[in-house]
Amino acid sequence: MPADGYGSIRSIYQLRFFSARNYFYKLFGHIEESNLACKKH
Repeated sequence: MPADGYGSIRSIYQLRFFSARNYFYKLFGHIEESNLACKKH
């Protein structure tokens, strides 16, 4: 398998991993904010 082909596959997986991680960070950040709002009430 050529080096640049491997690199493109690796970059695609990195993009998917980073987008998924950002999604979960936003999701859990939203949950933490709602939990803090509940504690304030």
